[in-house]
Amino acid sequence: MTRFQRLQRFHRSPRRPAVGRVLLSALLLSTMPIPSSDSQPRCDHPAFGDAIPVDVQLPHDLSTGREIGVAVVDTGVSAPGVVADQPGDRDSCLLHGTAVAGTIRTVAPDSRIVSVRQGDGDRDTTVADLVTALDRARVTAADHGVRIVNISVIACDDTAELRASVAAADEAGLLLIAAAGNAGQCRDGQVPYPAALPDVLTVGGIDARHSDDLNAGRRPADYSVPGDWVELYAPGGPVSAVLETGDSRNPMDTDQQDRTIIGDPAPFSGTSFAAPVVAGTAALIWQVRPEFSAAQVRSLLIATADQGAVPVVSPVSAVSAAMDAGANVMDRAQTTRYEVPTEVTVSRAVSPPLDVRIPLLLATTVVAAVLTTLILRVR
Repeated sequence: MTRFQRLQRFHRSPRRPAVGRVLLSALLLSTMPIPSSDSQPRCDHPAFGDAIPVDVQLPHDLSTGREIGVAVVDTGVSAPGVVADQPGDRDSCLLHGTAVAGTIRTVAPDSRIVSVRQGDGDRDTTVADLVTALDRARVTAADHGVRIVNISVIACDDTAELRASVAAADEAGLLLIAAAGNAGQCRDGQVPYPAALPDVLTVGGIDARHSDDLNAGRRPADYSVPGDWVELYAPGGPVSAVLETGDSRNPMDTDQQDRTIIGDPAPFSGTSFAAPVVAGTAALIWQVRPEFSAAQVRSLLIATADQGAVPVVSPVSAVSAAMDAGANVMDRAQTTRYEVPTEVTVSRAVSPPLDVRIPLLLATTVVAAVLTTLILRVR
């Protein structure tokens, strides 16, 4: 395997494998293209199985993310109902993007997933490819109703071009949600990008809840890269997705199939799949509050998080708060990073004090009458 292949494959976090030897997924980019050892793309090998629910409570009785566009900037997506910004954006060779899109679809089943593939699928993917894809997602966002951009990829080097691309998307009113990255992807001292940029809502991963460990699901997973740029956490899998094989646009293609995939073949697990939980939750909010800005949705996601060792996204609380939000809540939305309050004051209704003046006057009158009667009888 070449040095390039080691950089580009997704399940490569050797320092800290998760419990049960679950390998972690996140797309790692290089800053410079390195020639591949062969001219053919190295396709993943899908592992098939039953659908895996996302480990959060979902308010689908209130919102399903209907018609809210979410751009998935990734390896391409091949799933039913996905919109391809360009013909090459539908891809079933590399499964990372399909799994990310499947996680969004689990959280927001009626959202509009728009695939924006970085690179052409036949060569190494670089930060320059990410910049090109982000710019394309921004330029075509209005065409597809896109309000959210999910970026489950990281680079270990900062570039001016990536900063400019992220800033332009933020200025265009898009909510950018990025994975924090997995342990072992960057060297010690390196910072993951675009996760560390202030215009991005960065999501870390937590392990699934477990009855034998009350803290499971409330603290960062071992694989999740820490940093003060991580504002929110969400379950990092394992997840599943529906893979569409064959060409759905070609009625003569008899090999078309929709099958549930749970790995490539390693399970889909890592911060790559925590970020789309938050992206899907944002779609749920926007369905019930389409007038909200990206800054307001971002603020609401953080303000309504479940508070434990780290703030964990709560789709139910976020949607409920959005439905109850008044002008004062909207006015509190911030364009900078939200500071989660450490204490919550609960106001309880207090009964007004009783007015005892009338009862006392009546009692005094009765007593006086009784005494007068007794005195007259004695006489």
